[in-house]
Amino acid sequence: HLGEVLTLKSDYDEAEKRLREALTVRRQLFGSESAEVADTLISLADLLRRKAHGVSPATPLAQALREMHERRIGSVLVLDDDTGAALGILTRHDILGRITLAGLPLDTPIAQAMSAPVHTLSTADTAQDAALAMSRFGVRHLPVTDRGQLAGILTDRDIKLALGPDLGSPPERELAVRDVYQPESYL
Repeated sequence: HLGEVLTLKSDYDEAEKRLREALTVRRQLFGSESAEVADTLISLADLLRRKAHGVSPATPLAQALREMHERRIGSVLVLDDDTGAALGILTRHDILGRITLAGLPLDTPIAQAMSAPVHTLSTADTAQDAALAMSRFGVRHLPVTDRGQLAGILTDRDIKLALGPDLGSPPERELAVRDVYQPESYL
């Protein structure tokens, strides 16, 4: 497993290098005033716009999916009944592979279909940290905590909107998480 850890570290370093290069290009293209904007770090505490929706591990898939549909949300967290800690997450992306193609009955507890572990950040982290984490772990949803308590959830769209103006928007260039890091398997 050491080789896998070293590969992840290398991938993370590459993603961080690409983000720094994008900021440098932005400064070169648009001058020092833009450099000041690009150097501004956006706190996740300032970026959170939505509460995370969570359910108990025993919640039937049918109920969780209904709630996702009714609330028009792309994910639902699975929360510990006692502590409220995030145990897992079910996203729209998971529905195809973990439920539909796996042939799981809709009365199955969500705990049997969720993705785990859940990667989280804190409100002290930045949008840039979130972009790197999403790229590194290949996720589109990141729960955010504040002093150990769930504060909300960020999506790749939130991050793209937050970082886009700093890095230029069309026609100059819009930075998406997939632009920061592309694993070899996607090339």
